[in-house]
Amino acid sequence: RETLLKQLPLQEGRMVAFHPPSSGKGADGTSPDDMTWIMARIVKSFHQDKYRYEVEDIEPQEDGKPLRYRASLGSARTSIIPLPDKDALVGSPAHTGAYQEFPSGATVLALYPDTSCFYRAEVVASPKDIPTQGRSHADWVQNSGTTYYKLKFEDDDDQEHMVSAAEVVEWPGQ
Repeated sequence: RETLLKQLPLQEGRMVAFHPPSSGKGADGTSPDDMTWIMARIVKSFHQDKYRYEVEDIEPQEDGKPLRYRASLGSARTSIIPLPDKDALVGSPAHTGAYQEFPSGATVLALYPDTSCFYRAEVVASPKDIPTQGRSHADWVQNSGTTYYKLKFEDDDDQEHMVSAAEVVEWPGQ
């Protein structure tokens, strides 16, 4: 939470995990969209003191136009989670290194490979636990510029995937 507060207000162009508003409730009172999180970008800021934003789905719709939503960080249920910024300067609160590192067994929200959707996953190995082919972890991070988690996504037949640390954030239900 403290890391987030230091980043506010979010700048236009910032990538976020976004939970779109539900499209309706089922007979059991839940919506199939309740756990839907998408990759989005901040396109406009409103009333910066209240942290209201317009976000745009990074995947264009069938007509080629982007789908846009309005959201607030001040709402009771978080619908925007800023992603670590790969281009932020080291020491910046938006830099990947400013975000907590999740240990093995932690539940996270992560971008499923080759999609623009985030899903619940379990950390199998954190960036510091992943072999770096004979180089020290610090050298590997400095030279590659990217760190990875090894994750198992929910309902994915126990497959393990490597996901950039810039696409892994705290599970919002924690």
